[in-house]
Order: sequence, then C-alpha cells, then structure tokens
Amino acid sequence: MVQSTFEPRSGEWATVAGALHVHTVAELALLAEVVGVPSLGRKDDRIAALCRVLEGERLRFTFGRLTSLQQAAVSMATHSLNGKLSLEGFRLRHGGEPDFGKKATGWSGLDEPSLLCLFIHGDRIPRDLLFRLRGWVPPPAAVAVPTIETPPEQIEIRVPHRTFGNRSDEDTRRRLPVRTVERSGDALSELVEVLRLVEGHALTLMPKKRQPSKAALDKLTRALAGGADFLDAPSAAPETFPREVETDTGVDELGAIRAFAWPQLLLVGGLVRARGKTLVLSQEGGESLIDPAPDVLRQLWERWLRAPDADELHRISGVRGRMSKDTELTDPAKRRRAIAAALSDCPVGCWVSVDALFDYIRMTGRDFEVTRTPETLSVERHGFGHGYGLSVWSASERWIVLQGRVVLCFLFETAATLGLVDVAYSSPLYARTAHHDAISLSRYDGLQAFRVTELGAYCLGLSKREPELPLATRGRVVLGESLEIETTGRLYAADQSLLEKLAAPASDGIWNFSRPRVLHALERGETLASLREGLVRRHGASLPKAVEAFLKDCHHRSKSLKRAGSARLLRCRDAATAEAVASDPRTSPYCHRAGATLIAVPLESEASFYRALRAVGFGAS
Repeated sequence: MVQSTFEPRSGEWATVAGALHVHTVAELALLAEVVGVPSLGRKDDRIAALCRVLEGERLRFTFGRLTSLQQAAVSMATHSLNGKLSLEGFRLRHGGEPDFGKKATGWSGLDEPSLLCLFIHGDRIPRDLLFRLRGWVPPPAAVAVPTIETPPEQIEIRVPHRTFGNRSDEDTRRRLPVRTVERSGDALSELVEVLRLVEGHALTLMPKKRQPSKAALDKLTRALAGGADFLDAPSAAPETFPREVETDTGVDELGAIRAFAWPQLLLVGGLVRARGKTLVLSQEGGESLIDPAPDVLRQLWERWLRAPDADELHRISGVRGRMSKDTELTDPAKRRRAIAAALSDCPVGCWVSVDALFDYIRMTGRDFEVTRTPETLSVERHGFGHGYGLSVWSASERWIVLQGRVVLCFLFETAATLGLVDVAYSSPLYARTAHHDAISLSRYDGLQAFRVTELGAYCLGLSKREPELPLATRGRVVLGESLEIETTGRLYAADQSLLEKLAAPASDGIWNFSRPRVLHALERGETLASLREGLVRRHGASLPKAVEAFLKDCHHRSKSLKRAGSARLLRCRDAATAEAVASDPRTSPYCHRAGATLIAVPLESEASFYRALRAVGFGAS
C-alpha cells in the first residue's frame, strides 16, 4: 500500500479553493484531519469545508491556532509585495524554517501537514485570502537597513585552483582595492554632455538591438566625468591581479556601464529618439539641454521604473537561457519598483553594503521573482563547454544569481548613473566568489556598497526639496558681425563638434566661419535649421545679422547643383570624332560633350547610345 503524503504545490492562486483543488482526495484528507473538519463526501465538498474555516470570525480563530513562528510566516507573506513568503528571509529573521509539518521519510511530501499549509500554499497566499488577512494581521516587526561607517578599502578574493592561470592545487587568495565614486555632483553634467552629443548627431545605435554602437560607446566614455567609465579607472583593474586570468575569463566587456546606460535612459525618458540608426533630440530633450535641472534626472528615474521592455537580466552575461522560448520572465518594471522601495528605506547619506541590502529585501517582503521557470536557466561554468543548471544551486545561491544580480545591475547602471547613489566597487572578477567554478557572472559583481545621495532622496520621494547640483561650467561661444567666433573656457565635446562643422580655427579661442565646411555639413545631411538651432543655444541669443545672412547664402549655394544621375565617360580618338558623334541626330539624344575629346553617356541611355553609334558608323572598345 502506498503511503499517503501531502505534496505542497507552488503557483499563483486566485482563490483558496483553486489552490486546494490541485491536491488529491488523500492529500485533502490529511489536511482536513489537521484542521479538524470532516473529510467525507466528494472532493468539492471537502474543499468547501476547508475554505469555511478561513471565512469571517473563523479565520481569526484558525489564525490563532498557529504557533508564533507560523503566525510570523503568515505575517511576512501577507505584508510582502505579492503574498509570497521568502523562505530565505524567514531564515534570516528567525534562524530556521517555518513549520509546514512533519516531513515524510523517503518521500518528497509531508506525512503530517501543519495548519500553516492551509494559509500558505507552496510559498504563496491565495489572493482572496490575502485580501482578507491584510485587513487585520499585524505586519512583521520593523527591520532597519544596517549601515557601515565607510566601505572597505580592500576585499579579499579567492581564485579557484582549477581556473586558467592558477596552476597550483590550492586556491589563490588576492586582495583588490575598492574605489569610491561620488555621483550626484557629476550626473547633471554628464546628462548635458550626452544630450549635446545627440544634438550633434554623434551617437548611433545598433539597428536590431537598439543599443549604442561601439563607436557611440567610445564617444560616450570620453564625454563622461573624468573621461572614463566606472571600470575603466586604473584602480578597478589593479596590476596585482593575474593578467592571464583576467584575459581568459570570457566575461563581457567590463567598461560599458554609464556609457551604455545614458542612451537607454534618454530613450525611455523621451529626451531622445531614433531616426534610423542615429539618435536625435526630442523637443523635451532640447528643452532639457537649455535648462538642465535635477528634476530632469528625477523624471528619467521615474520613467525607467515603469519601462516594460528593458530588462536588467539581459545584462547579466553569465546567466544562459535568458532568451529561450521556454523561459518565462517576470515584469522587469515590477522588479525595479520592489528594489526602489527597498532603496527608499535606506538612510540618506549612510553607506550600506549590498549584502546587507540583499538580506533586507528578503526579510521585509520587498522580495521579487525574476523568472517562473528557473529550470530553463543555467550559469556558465568557466573552462567547460557547458554550464550548470540552476537546479544544482541552493535556493539561497539561486537568489544571489538572479535577484541579486538584477539588484546589482539596477544600482550600478541606473541609480549610480543618474546620481541617486554613490558607489564603492572593485574589479568584478572573483569579487563575488561564486560556487561551481563561475568566475564572474556580470560586470556588476564588484559593487560592494552604496550610499543614497540628496539627489537620490529627492528622486525617491523622500525629500521635496530639489537639491542644488553643481553643473560643470560651460565655455562661452560668442558670435560677432565679422563672422568670427570667440570661445572662452572649457567646451563640451558636442560644442567642439559643432564648431568644426561650421568654422576653421584661426588662433587660440578664435574661429572663422568657413563656407566650405558649412557646405560639406549640408552635403552630409545636416539641415540649416539644426545648425542654426545649435548656434542659438550656445550663443544664448538671436544670431547676428551677418551670421544669419552667411548661413542662408551657404544654404542657397548648396542647392546650386543637383545630382542628375550617373554617366559613362568615353574618350574619342580625336576632336573631330567627338564632334561627329555629339552632333549626329541619331546619337546626340543620348550623349553630351564633356571636353575636346570626351563624351558623357547617361547610364540609363547607354544601350540606346551604342545602337545609334553603330548606325552612325562608329564603335567603342
């Protein structure tokens, strides 16, 4: 005789009845015995009897029958974002697992399910029960986000002995420096720099991926504060790190974090749009360029939180199977809002380690799901042609791989780029030593700690006062009636690019408008309106009459000739032959004199010309 056991079932349930219906009659009998209701009759009758103990005053009585730890589990699930109990969070809070019943010997189920199985099915409370519980079940005790005084100056990493470059039989330990970067002071200046590059049509996208091209990433990196991205700084890749390991990891390119993030944020935020492969300013982007303010960063942040298409998981290169048709990912916007909620609980101006934030998210109901099908994902294993499926990893390890990496990416690539947080980080290689020989799953693995800034408090809604942010002093561009341009101070990269399209340098700080350069710019697709608008923005006033007249004249001259098509150029034996061919009524409709001995034949008329040429008595070789 097969022993009856109660098998917990995971899923998202609209009703308690729906959650119970997936169980067998034998399983329902075990649960009914614990609850103390009759287990006779049809399956629907048994389910109805179990549901009645969760209605009205009987619900409070049944809740009171739970142990204190079981009530704590219901409380955590009730006040989570989606009614889901984070088992890891429960362990962190209470040092053990909630009591779902007596586990079966040699079976995967429960010999004796506990009363908790009536409230939490698998790991989730059904929605109808969740609605009733939220009215009176007290929330868990408040948990403060732990802070640290300062980030560590160094971290110790472990290089597994089986990796390339480490030939010993024992793991090698190294110490890597940690770099601290304050972001709120540079975020607004970087925004202006990127918008000016867009204004100058200097940034292009890869058509299919809608991501910045390699050339665009290079330009953006040079335009960032300090002329470098986070991981391009020398201290992020110290000389003490074994170079042969670093170059043989298969890890994605380390540099593109802020350079990648800015175009994505501006596209989602509506400040730029794509015209073919080129990014151009929208009207809102042009207004933000004229009057950059912290509120622009706040709007970019809020719009990114709602973005349905962009997904941080796709930036985690070490996780495989993300694009599989069998992989069912959750809404990335809901994940971001969960992380932002946890970020809002962090004290402003205090450093928080990312591991402390991981624990806080799981303990306080801020947890979220990345995929409903984790079995379709795997982690690349270094040195082998295959990866480890996530089924090999423990639940805690899977959380760090998926939810943890999404948090790291969101903090490092979005929050830090926009200036909401300062960051402390090291090289990502082995910074978060993974199990199963994984060297590094993403470029974000080196993030060690963060600190919410005053700008972050404003963007998160913790403060209504718009902070005063330093904006890098921009050089002045002064236009005169003499068609001379005078510049003072530091020019943005896009300012320099625009001047090079319109003028030639005469001396230090002095440029002269150049008709050939303007005509060349117009030939390459620039419009008079865009050039004029760029000058007005930098000059800060209407253009001098001489400049207006010069630009209109260049525009008029650019229309002097139009391409009429392509032609074949033929050289005649002598001028007399050229004259005979060009003047004969049979060939003249298809050719033109192009010199003493040259004749031009339009390509579309070439066949007709040769037929007529033979009729006249000449041939071409």
